[in-house]
Amino acid sequence: MIGDQAFNTYFANLILYDWKYDNHLRINSISGAEAFPGDVLYFKNPDFDPSMPEWQGENAILLPDGNYFAHGMGIVSADDIIHALNAKRNPGSTTSAYLMDDVDSLDFAYTQKLSNGVARIGTRFYLFS
Repeated sequence: MIGDQAFNTYFANLILYDWKYDNHLRINSISGAEAFPGDVLYFKNPDFDPSMPEWQGENAILLPDGNYFAHGMGIVSADDIIHALNAKRNPGSTTSAYLMDDVDSLDFAYTQKLSNGVARIGTRFYLFS
């Protein structure tokens, strides 16, 4: 979207793992917004087994076909994610996992500005030719 040179300059140390991300990768978080492919959504498991805290929820990226990419699960449906999380609840729980209505998406207007040739990061300026 912004070209290899600009991307490699701004995101040279980009690591994608949990809720932490490069602060130059601006993310908008909106509750109740419509989700589009590429957006990140969260499936919450409110009654997860405390001996397995990694199953308290799942971040998932919405794909164009309506499925999700969920780390450790692969490409699956929302029902598949909920089923997997429900299998990791407290024994005897009847509280189901569910898809939250928060949507995290890339700030595309900001990202587009990165490709315009000059951008400012902190006190440094970068000029792309």
